[in-house]
Amino acid sequence: MTGGKTKTNTVAPGTRFNGTSTLYDAELTYKWKPSNQKSLIVQTEYLFRNQTGDLLNFATLADDSLKRSQDGWYLQALYQLGRWRVGARYDMLSVFADKYDLSGRKVNFGSSPYRLTGALEFNPTEFSRFRLQYNYDQSVGSDKVNHEILLQFILAIGAHGAHPF
Repeated sequence: MTGGKTKTNTVAPGTRFNGTSTLYDAELTYKWKPSNQKSLIVQTEYLFRNQTGDLLNFATLADDSLKRSQDGWYLQALYQLGRWRVGARYDMLSVFADKYDLSGRKVNFGSSPYRLTGALEFNPTEFSRFRLQYNYDQSVGSDKVNHEILLQFILAIGAHGAHPF
């Protein structure tokens, strides 16, 4: 578990936060690799943020006190068989903590946003990867769902640990 305190400046365009922001993190990773052709990685992480300070809006010149706490987590798994990998991920915000007080007024952002992701990858070489990914994304803060499909080609060139240049 890790934690840290920082003094934050810009929060969103047109605003400035002056105060203390503390972030706590706990993570766990399990790796299983009986051969070069087969592997499984399972990861999970939990984060908690607590902020206390003042929020200045440049447009209205309003200086409001801010007390905010929020948390989130994710769980993902990636299975490899030969040059193919298949993975899934679930992430969610506001699991246990979702408090946003602006000058004593409670602000409600709606239900807990979440996203489900599935991915299929093919690795023709150690330097390249094709990935097809689908996201079922309900992170907007309403009942609106975004269906996202991504096709990626990833190419690694240059110096790396196995072959320094």
